[in-house]
Amino acid sequence: MSKNKQNLYQILLKNKLILDYKIFSKLISEEHKNYSKDIYLKLKNSNVDFISINSINYPKEMLNLKYPPYIIFIKGNLKLLSKKKVYIYAREYFNIYGKKIYIDFNKYFNEKKASKIYLLKNKENVLKHSNSILILKENSIDIMINLITLNNLVIFTNIDYEFDYYNVMPAICDIFYIPQACHEKQILTLCNVFLEYGKNIYVTPGNIFDKFSHFSNILISEGAYVILDKKDFNDIL
Repeated sequence: MSKNKQNLYQILLKNKLILDYKIFSKLISEEHKNYSKDIYLKLKNSNVDFISINSINYPKEMLNLKYPPYIIFIKGNLKLLSKKKVYIYAREYFNIYGKKIYIDFNKYFNEKKASKIYLLKNKENVLKHSNSILILKENSIDIMINLITLNNLVIFTNIDYEFDYYNVMPAICDIFYIPQACHEKQILTLCNVFLEYGKNIYVTPGNIFDKFSHFSNILISEGAYVILDKKDFNDIL
């Protein structure tokens, strides 16, 4: 510890802003210490890493969150964080045109080895997404311990914190691509948050008479980047 850090530590300690480890250790029961040790060993034996916000290894992408979690648990391929991170907007209402674009561009991003990002409500969908960064909303250490990853990276945090869809996507990803969008509250809110984070929005236009492409065309008229072909992403990636 450097001299400056030692001085800061003593000031904080003197003003009761932090607890000395010896004092802190006395406040924790042996039962809780043993429980924590068991959890630590389970995580390590299952290749689950945990990183605090004070660590130099804390992913810088997570620091972009308005309220980053104090501790995150990660399992899988960490190299995916160093690649271009893409979020492709997907909805069940896509018509044949929208589905074809989504499939084609999804394949293209796979070929370019970009890291796609998904926010999952449960672990069942983990194996459906290879080469992807998966933000898991289920907060359970047991889930992470038993989780099988398929060349992807799974991130989750403690039980008192929940990743917010409108926060985590804009903070982490580099590219927000919309194959097709009708006018609805979700996409409107998402676009506003992306712009607040200073991120660009990329959109493929659709038929002006098609309600499923109505909002796509509005976004383009408002200044979104137009994507007419997969090669339009070559320079960005």
